[in-house]
Amino acid sequence: AHVALLMEKLPGWELRYYDDNRMRDIIVANCTAREKAAFFRINPRYGPARADFLRYVLMRTVGGCWLDMKSGWNHPEALEKYFPLPPLVLCNWDNANRKGECGRYDVYKRGEIQNWNLMSAPGHPLWYILMNQVVENIETMNGKGKEVVLNITGPLAMSKVFYPLLPRYRHLLVKQREAGFVYDVVGNHEQKQGSMGMGEHYTKLKE
Repeated sequence: AHVALLMEKLPGWELRYYDDNRMRDIIVANCTAREKAAFFRINPRYGPARADFLRYVLMRTVGGCWLDMKSGWNHPEALEKYFPLPPLVLCNWDNANRKGECGRYDVYKRGEIQNWNLMSAPGHPLWYILMNQVVENIETMNGKGKEVVLNITGPLAMSKVFYPLLPRYRHLLVKQREAGFVYDVVGNHEQKQGSMGMGEHYTKLKE
């Protein structure tokens, strides 16, 4: 029902789903040998880390708008006041989430850049730079649980790469509510992992 409502609000858009099999096919078809090796080093139980990798490859390759399955875009018209949009549209949390953890990289003092919503023209140079850093992170860092994912493949890794470089490129950086995005439209997603057939949540993993 959530997806059907979303598509009603986006006439003319094409909706694409990505399951594990399709993700692997896209990685194999669009990544370098080094990138593929890095992707397959990620523990498969850390699905969000692999999904991070996928979304960056998709932004680099085909562009468009990425949304996590639990997330929504309730008011696409909210961005109309910024038309024509620049090649890169990014969002922050409304409360400057993890502001301190972005540290010296956070030139705008806006906190973590979200990666559950992304909007980009294909082939933007920042995705190539980010992918190189994510691959290096996978090759050189290790650990378990949520914080490691945030810093190796996730939004903190992305924020640290993007912030120093954003001033060089035309972009739009707005708060998520101003853009009309909603993080979780189905309820508390962590409590629903079992019913969604996803097993133990990755934040609880000990491996």
